[in-house]
Amino acid sequence: MKLLRSLAAAAASFALLASVGNASAKAADFSLSGRFASTAVNNSTALPVQLQNGSFDGTYSYSGGAVSAGSQASLSSWLINLRNASNTILKTYSSSLAGNIAGINGKPSGSNSDFLIFSDSDTQLQLAFPTGFVGIGNLTTNNTFSSGEFTFNAAGNANNFIGAISATSTPVPEPLTVGGTLVAAGVGMALKKKAAAQKATQKV
Repeated sequence: MKLLRSLAAAAASFALLASVGNASAKAADFSLSGRFASTAVNNSTALPVQLQNGSFDGTYSYSGGAVSAGSQASLSSWLINLRNASNTILKTYSSSLAGNIAGINGKPSGSNSDFLIFSDSDTQLQLAFPTGFVGIGNLTTNNTFSSGEFTFNAAGNANNFIGAISATSTPVPEPLTVGGTLVAAGVGMALKKKAAAQKATQKV
């Protein structure tokens, strides 16, 4: 059983939340990656079939905390690419594209997990993560709905989809952190060279 009916209402909530915005909180950036199943569900056509053995990857930003059960929270920005087995991009979800929405759906009724969702008027990528999800975690098994799937034309054909067999979401290091690490590494190498030069001089 898929999450389409519940997520249809969530999509409207995401759009409303996005229009309100959240200027008081700083958004954190996260990296998302995962893989699709080797076979789409029976009688599927178009994108679900083309994405067999494919993958998805990209980044998104989220400024909120854990989402309570039955509630939704919109993402600040996102850019997620869906690729076929040859690594060719077949579909992109982006906060810069009209009609695209994305967010976290907190533990829908009857469910034991939260869902990270990207969608537009014809398609939807939904991924189950442990409750309390705020951007860090792996795809988890859901007791009621599909744990992960890409659905094409969700409103008209609920049986046209392919499952996601893996998904990982991790923080994107802040530039300052990366820069600090590089500086520290550079200083360390300089000190090692200096110590080596001093030893060489003492031997002479």
